[in-house]
Amino acid sequence: MPCRKLFPGEDLQHTLRGTCAALILLLLTACGGGGGGGGDDAPLIPSTPNPNANVQPINVTGGPGNGVNLLMTSVTLCTPGSSSQCQTIDNILVDTGSFGLRVMASVLNGSATPTTVRSNSNVPLVQCTQFADGFTWGPVKRVDVRIASEIASDIPIQIVGDPAFPTVPTACQNTGDNNSTVAAFGANGVLGIGVFEEDCGPLCNSVTNNGIYYQCNGSVCSNATASLPNQVRNPVGSFAINNNGVVIDLPAVPAQGAVTLSGSMIFGIGTQNNNSLGNARIVNVNPNNGTFTTLAPGQSFPLSFIDTGSNGLFFPYGAAFTQATLPTCGPGTAAPEFFCPTSTQTYSNTIQAFSNGTTIAVDFSIDNAVSLLNNNPGFHVFSTLGAPIPAGFSNSFDWGLPFYFGRRVHTALENRNTPAGVGPYVAF
Repeated sequence: MPCRKLFPGEDLQHTLRGTCAALILLLLTACGGGGGGGGDDAPLIPSTPNPNANVQPINVTGGPGNGVNLLMTSVTLCTPGSSSQCQTIDNILVDTGSFGLRVMASVLNGSATPTTVRSNSNVPLVQCTQFADGFTWGPVKRVDVRIASEIASDIPIQIVGDPAFPTVPTACQNTGDNNSTVAAFGANGVLGIGVFEEDCGPLCNSVTNNGIYYQCNGSVCSNATASLPNQVRNPVGSFAINNNGVVIDLPAVPAQGAVTLSGSMIFGIGTQNNNSLGNARIVNVNPNNGTFTTLAPGQSFPLSFIDTGSNGLFFPYGAAFTQATLPTCGPGTAAPEFFCPTSTQTYSNTIQAFSNGTTIAVDFSIDNAVSLLNNNPGFHVFSTLGAPIPAGFSNSFDWGLPFYFGRRVHTALENRNTPAGVGPYVAF
């Protein structure tokens, strides 16, 4: 990233929740310029008058920062209980590796009025969302969230960079740069629709010094617990129907890339004719951290994950991936943190489920990032981008957005019934 993701090991939020996250390396010089939550089982095949009511358009673009491989959509926020006091916000990053909706305060125009979530001490609850390269800071507030024709009523989200909460605790500041602006983050917000229902889970419900939730009385902020109902929440789990998972459906990308790419985010798994599993194979994930194993020749990555919030494939050097074969592009280039091999490198890894025995061979290629960008000005979509994963994540293979190109990928929510059993799992 500049890593905009919560990562096991380095990212405290996801470490506490037990989940994983991803990397977003925003090339601003490129392209021209667990355990908790539970919930009721989703009803299978309910009747709805509009067969596409659960379909939301998604687009791979450069986003506000003119980057690459950023999967964007729009969301509508409404005052709880209101059908008219609403605002639709575009350039929201779709992220299957995090949980909950976060929106930049600077893009809110006052049409919707979120309600304040308060701590057990009856003062505003504020969150330090920790990413691999920094943090976002802002209060937790309740809104109605509308996506497609689905509504998540009165759920907690984070309002990032709210000027009413200017004091950032030292412990939060020490996690890195403050990414609480559109310019720093590269999007107007992030829609976390991964396998878990809340962004922290039982630990933040019971441990005060959790590093994520704070209570702020004026400029004085202190550590706080956050009950499960008050934690920032995955909107999908709060839909009335189609609430057991999500399908990301994106077409394949030409070898040279594309200017943009359009696809669909389909809510529910096996709840409508348009979200059936079909022949998808089920890869169940660790219920504590959402990971599975990736096997490469001479290397094993037991904390692997797939994630639309990462704009490339990220993995460490080792027996299968050497620095001699995959050098980085170097400082002063358009993509200093990406791989720049002298020729296209093709690999075959195996994705191995956490416990259900499924193994799936996955082929992928890594190209020279600088050549891709220089030879295709104005393109924002590339299927062969990769980079070394940050230090400390030697056990992780991050199957980022390029993994989704040409695939229909299901993400099943924890503790929710589906035709293939109870989540959490991914399937493709």
